Amino acid sequence: MKHLTLVLFGSLLSAASLQALACYTVYDRSNRVMYQGEQPPVDMSLPIHETVPTRFPGGHMVFDSTILCQDVVAARQAPVPGGTPLLTDRQTAQSMHVPYVTMAGGLALVQPREAAMRPGVTVVPAWEGDSARMMGAGPAPRR
Repeated sequence: MKHLTLVLFGSLLSAASLQALACYTVYDRSNRVMYQGEQPPVDMSLPIHETVPTRFPGGHMVFDSTILCQDVVAARQAPVPGGTPLLTDRQTAQSMHVPYVTMAGGLALVQPREAAMRPGVTVVPAWEGDSARMMGAGPAPRR
């Protein structure tokens, strides 16, 4: 009985020490590190699938026992009022019939209030020649 008590006590101690060695990392939707540290960023007594999305929308958390755990706390980006600008080429901005600012390299910047995006379909034309076969478009046409 004494042996069993020692085994249980040892297991409890090792479990407690594992939490001390844990490195918690939270990634955002784009797999950028939003948080990393030895302290859990959320309440671990609650289910992780409930706590992580509340603090890090779209994020996911991993943790492991590593010796090196750098502390990282990324600043949240403030939402842009009115949306974000559209960066496109000049010809597309002209075809949209919206005001734009011309930038270097033929780029055009359309302000958010002017860039009303609607659902649509993009049709990619068929390619011919060797480049079509390299891109996986199937066999080249017979001549």
